[in-house]
Amino acid sequence: MLRVIISSIIIVISLFIGFFPHTDNCGVLSALNIHDCPGWEFHIILGSLLYILAVFISQKGNFD
Repeated sequence: MLRVIISSIIIVISLFIGFFPHTDNCGVLSALNIHDCPGWEFHIILGSLLYILAVFISQKGNFD
């Protein structure tokens, strides 16, 4: 059950990072006092990697 919760949270984060507009992502970082925003490519790559990580976490039982 914990795996489902963790993978769900990671999927929501990946969707936010990957599909949310770049300027809004930078606005969220500015609210967290991080003023050096990475490029839009970084957001797409990070969102994709987090989604793949969530799939691996949710399917871990099939790999053992």
